[in-house]
Amino acid sequence: MDSQAPPGHWQPPGGPTSPLHERVACLVRELPKVDLHVHLSGAIRPSTAAELAGLRASELCLALPSRLMSYSDFFAPWNDVLSRVPETPNTAARLILELAEDLSAEGVQYAELRMSARKSLIDNSFPDWLEAIDHASSLGRSVYGVDVRFVLGFARHRLESATQANRLGNNLLEGLDLLRYTSVVGLDIWGNEDINRGLEFEVWLQGAAVCGLPISLHAGETPASHRLLRERVMALRPRRLSHGPVLQNSPAVVRMLRQRSIGVEACLTSNIVTQSGLPTTARVGSLRRLLDASVPVAFCSDDPTVLSTSLTREITVALCSSVITPQELRKTMRNSIVYSFAESSLKGELLSKIDSDRSGAILAEIEGCLDKVVRKGDL
Repeated sequence: MDSQAPPGHWQPPGGPTSPLHERVACLVRELPKVDLHVHLSGAIRPSTAAELAGLRASELCLALPSRLMSYSDFFAPWNDVLSRVPETPNTAARLILELAEDLSAEGVQYAELRMSARKSLIDNSFPDWLEAIDHASSLGRSVYGVDVRFVLGFARHRLESATQANRLGNNLLEGLDLLRYTSVVGLDIWGNEDINRGLEFEVWLQGAAVCGLPISLHAGETPASHRLLRERVMALRPRRLSHGPVLQNSPAVVRMLRQRSIGVEACLTSNIVTQSGLPTTARVGSLRRLLDASVPVAFCSDDPTVLSTSLTREITVALCSSVITPQELRKTMRNSIVYSFAESSLKGELLSKIDSDRSGAILAEIEGCLDKVVRKGDL
C-alpha cells in the first residue's frame, strides 16, 4: 500500500512525514486491532489488480483517485478496473489470502470483509464460491494469524431493480441457511444512497433472521440520505451502521443509536474524500459529536487501495488531528470487538489483548508522543 496519500486526502497537522506522527503510526501498528469494515473489492493489491485486469501499472494509476470528487465519480475509474477482474471462486480466495497478509502487517487480528454475492448467485456458482472463501478464511488464520469473516450483500448501483434485489437477496438467505458456513457472519447492502434510494431494495434484509445473521447497514453517507435514516434503523434493526457522516443531523437518530446500542463504523478518509457536498470540518466534526453523545464508534479502513489508507493510518490521523485521545482510542478498539459479529470466545481473546499491559504501555507511549507534538505547537 502506498505510504503517501493522494492530493486532497485528509492529512494530520504538521504533515504526513512528521517524525512524531511517524512514531505514532509505528505504535498504532503494534496495537492488536480489529477492522469491521473492509471491502475486498477496494482492498486488492495494485499489482494483483493490474495482473488480473490485464493493465499496465501506468493504466492502473489512472484508476486510483487523486482528488476530492462526488461519490459516484470517485469510484467510477476503479469500478472499470474491477469489471475486468474475473469473479471466480479461485480469484476470490486469492484476494482474501493476499488481504489477510496485508492486514497482518498492519497488526489487524480480526477483520470483517464486505463481499458481493451478486455474480455467484446469477451464474449459480454460489456454493462453490462460498466454499472457496470459507477455505481462504481458514488459511488466513493458520498462515497469517488473522481471523477473516465475511459480511455478504450487494452494491445498490449494480442492482437493476427492487425485484432483482429481493430475488437475489432471498436466494442468498436460502443458500446461507442451507450451507451454514461459519465464516459468513453478517449481511449488508452498500453503495450510493442517492441511487436506488428506496427501502424496497432492502426488503430482503428483513429475512436475515432466517439464517440467524445480524445486519451492518451502509447508511447516512450522502447529504440527502438523512431523511431515510430513522426509517432504516427502525425497519431493519441493524447491529451497526456504516459511515454515517450525516447521522448527527438527526437528534432522533443519534438518540436511537445510543438507546439501542447500535455501533457506527467510522471510515474517516472515505467519508472525507467522497462527500464533496459537506465541508471537511463537518465530516470530521460529525464523528466527534457521535463520540460526545456516547454512540459506540469503531474505526475502519473501508477501501484501503482506492483510498490509499489502512486502519493504522485512519487511527493515526484521528489521534494526530485531536479527533480522539489515546484513552478514547482504547474504547473505540474495544467497541470494534464488542460490536463485531465474531463468536464470544474469540471476542474474549481479542479483548484480553486490548486490555493487556503491553497495549496499555503502547497507548501510554502514544500519549507521550502527542504531548510532545502539542508542546512543539504542531497541533
